Amino acid sequence: MKKTAFFIMFALFTNFVFAQNVVGKYTAMNLTNNIEASIKQGDLRVWVAIPGDENTMFKIEGENDLNSFILQLKKCKEKYIEWCNVAKTNNVTNYAKKFDVSFPNIEIWWKGSKWFSSYKRNFFRPSFFINKEGTAIFIVNEQASDWDNEYIDTEFTFILGSVDDFDNLITALNPEKIRNALTKNENIDDLFK
Repeated sequence: MKKTAFFIMFALFTNFVFAQNVVGKYTAMNLTNNIEASIKQGDLRVWVAIPGDENTMFKIEGENDLNSFILQLKKCKEKYIEWCNVAKTNNVTNYAKKFDVSFPNIEIWWKGSKWFSSYKRNFFRPSFFINKEGTAIFIVNEQASDWDNEYIDTEFTFILGSVDDFDNLITALNPEKIRNALTKNENIDDLFK
């Protein structure tokens, strides 16, 4: 009985200590989405929920990759603004073009019968798309396979539909803000010794 209780407590403690925490939220496509994070060996690991799909996230590992991701997102935002203006001025509709950017490698995580994750690779190859009504979006649509079983896969679509969507995500991914949120959670834990 004591061994069983010990193993249950150990399992709960291990999950609590090594689990990521919700450290912020961002709004995209009028949906509020979580940003989760943890620190492993002193470096940030950040999970970003896919708008409209609470069972799919992408993971950015390391503060260098996080800063690179933010930089590429800012480049896309500037190009998005420019191309929206060009499309509006020239009455362009029903058009798509890839952004010329290089995002860092990420992992895709999705929930099926359990959580699955892909190999870390360059999944973020975004496009600018403007539909026949003239609505423009930033879109990533990719397929990912589980690193352990290539026959288990998922398709994910990540969309930002306005400058505000870009700004919300960029602000939520601020490494200092994320570290502060994690530290706040640790400080609360220190109260209950």
